[in-house]
Amino acid sequence: MADHDGANPIPDVAAVLAGVLNRQNTYKKLIQMTGGDTPIEEALVSA
Repeated sequence: MADHDGANPIPDVAAVLAGVLNRQNTYKKLIQMTGGDTPIEEALVSA
């Protein structure tokens, strides 16, 4: 497990925001995120 400072790089935040718009599995959910090793697309599929 990698150590992370909990920061969310702005490009990652933008990618998550864009990614949740067309994914019904993310509707009405609170998505907690931090920078890490899991690709954003993979994380959104399992949200």
